[in-house]
Amino acid sequence: MTTPPGLRFDDAYIGVPPWDIGRPQREVLELADAGTFRSPVLDAGCGTGENALALAARGLEVVGLDASPRAIGKAMDKARERHLEGVCRDPAGGARAGWGIASAVLQRR
Repeated sequence: MTTPPGLRFDDAYIGVPPWDIGRPQREVLELADAGTFRSPVLDAGCGTGENALALAARGLEVVGLDASPRAIGKAMDKARERHLEGVCRDPAGGARAGWGIASAVLQRR
C-alpha cells in the first residue's frame, strides 16, 4: 500500500515544522503597513495562518489555503482566538483574489 499524497507533509504539522516561524513574515507586514495590499488577498500555502491573520487583522479580506488539513486546523484555531473567523476556509464556494502571497513572494493579478 502506498502513502496517500500529502500525508507526510501533513504529518509535519503534528508538531511545529521548521518553516513555521510563529509570526507573520516581516516583508508581509512591511507591505501591509505601506498599504500595498487590496482585498481580496489569497495566502496560498498559508500554513498555520500567521500572514493571513495579520492581514485580516488590518481589515483586509483574506483567504488562506494550505494542502495540510492540520495546518488549516491550527490556522482556524488561531483565527477563533483572535476573533478573525472566516479567514481560513474551504475555497470551493468560488473565492477570488486580486493579490496572492506564497512565502512572501507576491504577485499582483
